[in-house]
Amino acid sequence: MFVRKNRNRNGSISIRIISKEGGKYRVVQTLGSSSDPDEIERLALKAKQIITQSQKPT
Repeated sequence: MFVRKNRNRNGSISIRIISKEGGKYRVVQTLGSSSDPDEIERLALKAKQIITQSQKPT
């Protein structure tokens, strides 16, 4: 899994968690969107935390 930053039509950036399964990309979760660089970075860090938590062995 990895974090993708997509630029939207209105200029904001969406933060998404993406998984590649069977040769196809799948959106696992959308965390939000913003135009503020600080908010975008905060969302990206939150996405990375979610990925690391989900990959820990149980």
